[in-house]
Amino acid sequence: AQIDVHYIAQIKAFCRESMIVSLVKTASELEVYAREQEVSCSNLDHLLRPTFDAYKLAPPPLPKPVPLTAYPLDFQPPEELCPPWGPEVMKVLEKISDEST
Repeated sequence: AQIDVHYIAQIKAFCRESMIVSLVKTASELEVYAREQEVSCSNLDHLLRPTFDAYKLAPPPLPKPVPLTAYPLDFQPPEELCPPWGPEVMKVLEKISDEST
């Protein structure tokens, strides 16, 4: 017995939509956090600036931002990098998978 192709397509569409909603929500939360931290840093700079000026000191330089290209986008699941099981267990799992389909 096979599962209906239209049912599978609906499940895939639902999963895709759910994933996109989740990603947008998480990105929005990260954006809010980053904006709050920028404001906090700016407030600290405004607070300390008169002290540096009073002592005729140069404020410490800000760190240079890291470009997005410095972060690799190629993802490998941890199971591929260092599987928690040996080849024997992998063979058994494949056998179970084959028998269940």
